[in-house]
Amino acid sequence: MKKIYFILVILLIFSGCLGKRETIPPKGNLDGFLDIVWENNLTYTEAKLNENGFRIRHSSKDSIMAEGKFIGKDVDLFLLFFNDRFYTVSVDFRGKNSLYEYNELNGLLIEKYGKPNINPKKNSDLLMTVWKFDNNCSITTTFFVDLNSVNVSYSNGVIYDEKEELKKNQNLNDL
Repeated sequence: MKKIYFILVILLIFSGCLGKRETIPPKGNLDGFLDIVWENNLTYTEAKLNENGFRIRHSSKDSIMAEGKFIGKDVDLFLLFFNDRFYTVSVDFRGKNSLYEYNELNGLLIEKYGKPNINPKKNSDLLMTVWKFDNNCSITTTFFVDLNSVNVSYSNGVIYDEKEELKKNQNLNDL
């Protein structure tokens, strides 16, 4: 559980930093994850996860934790919601992984979405690749060297930015 939260925090931090770069998006839009479209509510998303063979381990008003198979591998999912709208998912591949699994995942994503906007970039203990889309959505793959862990996240930047703006305004009101 701590590993999922750690990975999610790292991805959100790096996604924010990487999101400020000017890049040419791949053609088209990223509409969601699996057949779960951005902005679907929590109840609908739980049902779709169940239909796709995932088991819900925990659910709250702003998140779902699930487990199952993704691209034939055992994974843990951590989905986030803002105002009951799905906006990001972190997929953590279970067990020890290697650079081979990271490259295999990137190969599948390249086959489906084309070349990434930010090619594998090593930053001390991690390796990261990013695809950005026309609709301010992104896919980020990460290999955590010390943890031998592979992760992929799918994010809707529009809802994420809306959430961050609300948080900023609330912080300003607290001053």
